[in-house]
Amino acid sequence: MGPRKLFFLTFFLTTIIANAQCWQYATGGGNSRFAIRSDGTLHAWGNNYYNQLGIGASSATSQLPPQQTQPGSIV
Repeated sequence: MGPRKLFFLTFFLTTIIANAQCWQYATGGGNSRFAIRSDGTLHAWGNNYYNQLGIGASSATSQLPPQQTQPGSIV
């Protein structure tokens, strides 16, 4: 496992464990992660090269911490 993947895995697990009472469901693929909070809002974080997170313009940088997004805006 490369250092970048290890970072995202560690961040993802830390976020879920630290805020277990806040998140209802979480999933991800590649270097993108998505989670639904207990209040029903959708959040996304990770790579946003092609605006796959649905949080605005594409960027070559990773999006941390999780940002709220709309379900219909995810590519």
